[in-house]
Amino acid sequence: MNKIYNFTEDWIAGFTQSDGSFVISFETEGGKLSIRPRLVFSVRRSYTEFEMFKALHSYLGVGRLQKNRNNVTLIVTSINEIISVLIPLFEKHPLRGSKIMSYQIFKEVSLMMKAKKHLTLEGTLQILELAYFMNPGTTLRTIESKEVILKTLIKNYGNLPIIPEIKLPELNLPKTINLEFIRGEVDGDGSFNV
Repeated sequence: MNKIYNFTEDWIAGFTQSDGSFVISFETEGGKLSIRPRLVFSVRRSYTEFEMFKALHSYLGVGRLQKNRNNVTLIVTSINEIISVLIPLFEKHPLRGSKIMSYQIFKEVSLMMKAKKHLTLEGTLQILELAYFMNPGTTLRTIESKEVILKTLIKNYGNLPIIPEIKLPELNLPKTINLEFIRGEVDGDGSFNV
């Protein structure tokens, strides 16, 4: 029997608040720049939620599903899909808490990459600086990991240009919360115990 899922954009925002992540990773590449930023939006749950994730993937129309024995993950890495679907969704149905800062930085870097700024050394350095403000308390990024990336760039380019001081995006904090957002957050992290 197929279950019908009642997704709304506020539900997706709440579900992302609990189980989603916005990540900027850095890959080594043999192209023009030796280090290239990569955007990754994902939501992950136990594999028991595979049918719901298939329906969510169909509803959003972006990304791909990745599954293993334990988990199912919806992953979106396409800049065009991020800018055309995810950013409008989260602008209209905002996140809360510390995740809103990670989203705002993710959005700014998405727009920088759409404008091809990541193909310049200066743009890559700006993105690197911004990425280290994301996901406070949960990130595996350290000063040491940043130094490894900078040393790789120095090895390939010599002295690095000085970039202007990074200004974090202004937070557009929502003033209200609705029941659909709460329903999505409970579906992500809620539990009922006796």
